[in-house]
Amino acid sequence: MNNPSPYNYSHNVSTAEIEIVLAEWLSAMSDFHTYYKILTICINKSTSEQILTSDGNLRVGQCSINELRDLMSMMKSELGKLFQHVDQINTIGDDSSRVDYKTIVGHTTVLQQLNKEVKEHLYLVALPAS
Repeated sequence: MNNPSPYNYSHNVSTAEIEIVLAEWLSAMSDFHTYYKILTICINKSTSEQILTSDGNLRVGQCSINELRDLMSMMKSELGKLFQHVDQINTIGDDSSRVDYKTIVGHTTVLQQLNKEVKEHLYLVALPAS
């Protein structure tokens, strides 16, 4: 199954929706920043808090350090895409920048998905090692 790109949001954003779009993006970005900082702390936990499993994987709680690193890599990648798109934005508010709002909606969707994944992984980190 082919999933549509979140950056190709087809809905035309009205002027009334712009404030909501930006507020949702700001909220997702704020959560993203918070989760990124927490993820960094979890990855850098002292070795006394990390457990080496029989298959050679390091874990914090019930979560693999490699999974946390992969998630952080995805977050960095999305941040890079965001910076690329921001560099392309002209003046927000022009009719020509309607596409920019579509891009923001796309980023918001991806950020929300990543935030959800991080939250799920952090739950596993908080569980005692089995």
